Amino acid sequence: MIINNRKRLFVMVGAIILAVIVALLFINLFQIYWFIGAPYEVKLAIDLLCGLFLAVSIGMLFSSDSRFNGLLFGILFGYVIWHFFPYGCIVPEALGMGFFLGIVLVIFVLLRNRFDILATSAKVFLTIAFAVIVGYLLSSFSTKSATMVPDATVAIGKITAQNAFFYGSGILVATVFFIVLMYSIVGVKGSNVFVFGPRGAGKTFFLLGLWGQMANMARTFPSQVIISSDPEDRKNLRLTDLYAMVNGGRGEWRRTEYYKLSMYEIFSKKFFISPVVWTIVDYAGEYYDKVNERNYQDSIEALSEAFEMPVDELEKRSGTLEFLKEIVDHHLDKLYGTGLARALNISTMFSHLGRSGKVIFLIDGEKLLTREGMADLSREFGDYIQTLMDLEGSAWFKIFGGKKKYALVVTKTDMLVQKHPELHALISKNGDFYSLSDIPDQSPEAELIEDTIFKILEKNLSFKSLVSMMNDISVSFIAVSVDPTAEANIASDGEQAPGQIVPWRFNEVIGFGS
Repeated sequence: MIINNRKRLFVMVGAIILAVIVALLFINLFQIYWFIGAPYEVKLAIDLLCGLFLAVSIGMLFSSDSRFNGLLFGILFGYVIWHFFPYGCIVPEALGMGFFLGIVLVIFVLLRNRFDILATSAKVFLTIAFAVIVGYLLSSFSTKSATMVPDATVAIGKITAQNAFFYGSGILVATVFFIVLMYSIVGVKGSNVFVFGPRGAGKTFFLLGLWGQMANMARTFPSQVIISSDPEDRKNLRLTDLYAMVNGGRGEWRRTEYYKLSMYEIFSKKFFISPVVWTIVDYAGEYYDKVNERNYQDSIEALSEAFEMPVDELEKRSGTLEFLKEIVDHHLDKLYGTGLARALNISTMFSHLGRSGKVIFLIDGEKLLTREGMADLSREFGDYIQTLMDLEGSAWFKIFGGKKKYALVVTKTDMLVQKHPELHALISKNGDFYSLSDIPDQSPEAELIEDTIFKILEKNLSFKSLVSMMNDISVSFIAVSVDPTAEANIASDGEQAPGQIVPWRFNEVIGFGS
C-alpha cells in the first residue's frame, strides 16, 4: 500500500493548480514582452530549452515518481510552443536541436536508471531559462528607460515608474513560475535499493525471500562477499548455502555475529534496459543504531589509517563490492582485535544509505505481539528518525539533486496472522482461510491484512513521527512473509526460522524497487 501523506498531497495539488494559473499568465503576458522585440539570441536560447524540456518530459514518464512532472512539463511547454509557433516566434532549428539533446539525455538516464540526474538536469535547464528571461527583461527595461528623454522631470518619473511596473510584473510572474516548478520536480535514483534493519528484524530471511521471488521471475544476477575470519562462514553464508540450510530443515540458524559482515547484490532490469541493484548488508543488528554521520566519519578515518588509503578515495570506494573483496584478499588480518570490524560495518552501511535512491526500513513483525516488543519498536523507530535526519536534514534545503524514496516493510507476517488477535480475527471471519498461505498475495484480503497491520502500528507515536518525516514522496508500506505456511520452525536458540522459502507479497517489494 502507498502511504499518501496529506501534506505532500495538498502541496502537489496546490502546485498543479498554481502552476497552470501562472503558466496561463506567463503565456498571455509574455507575448507582449516577446512582440516588442526580443533579440534573436534570446529566442534561440528559450526555444532550445523548450525542446530540451519536451524530451525531458517524455523521459519522466518512465518513472512513477516523476510521472507527474512529465505530464506537467509536457502540457505546459507543449502549449507554449503551440501558442507561439504561428507567430514566427519559434526557431525550429533550435527547438529540434534541444529536443535531440534531451532525447540523448533521456537514453542515458534510462540505461542507468538515474532519474535523479533527469531531475537535476530539469532544474538546471529551468534555472537557465529563468536567468535568460529575467536578464532579457532587465536589459529591455534599462535600454528603454535610457532612450526615453521627455521634456519634463515629472514625465521622466512617470514613464520610469510605468516601465518599472511593466517589467517588474514580468519578472514577478517568471519568478513565481520558476519557484513552483522547481519545488514540484521529483527524481529518484532508482538504480540502487538498500535494505536496512535492526537485530532480529529478519534481514537474512528477507534476502532469501527477495532472491527467491526474483529467481522465479528469471531476472536476477546475484553477487556476494562474506567477511569473516572463519573459512566455514565464507562458505556457509553464500546465498546458495543459506537457501540449502532452510530447505534442509537444519535447526542451526544463528544471528549474525558482530565480527561478520556479508554483502549481497542482486541485479535486475527495469524495462529490460534500466539496471536495479538491490543491496543487502547482513550485519550484526546491534550496529544499526550507531549508523550516523559522526560515527561514519570516525570509521572512515580509522579505516584510512589502517589501510593506508586517502580519506577521499576511501569515501568513494566504501561499501562497494570490489572494496570489500579487496579487504578479504589483503586486509582481513587487520580487522579483528582492533575495532576495525565495527568501523567497516558502520562505514559500509552509511555509505549505502547515502548513495541509494531507495531505502527499505525493516520492521520486525514479531514485536507487534507483545508490549515489550512494541516498546522496542518505539526505540527502533526513533533510531530510524535519527537516520532520516542524517540523510535528509541538509537535503530539505537543497535546490538541485534528486530525492530518496522509502519503504517500510513488516516481516514475519505469518506469525502476526497466527497470533495477533486483530489479524487472526480477519482469518477466522472467512471459512476458506486458515493461515496466510491460503491468501493469495495479490488479493483484497492480503491488502486488508496489510492495512490492518498499518493501523496497529499507527497507534505507536514513534511510528507516526517516522511516517510524517517521509512526506516529500509517497511512502510504500508492505507486509511480507518468507514462509506463509503453518507455524514456523523453532531453531535451537529460540530464533524463529522459516521451514521453506515461499515468498509472500515480495512482488510488492520488487515493484517498489523497480
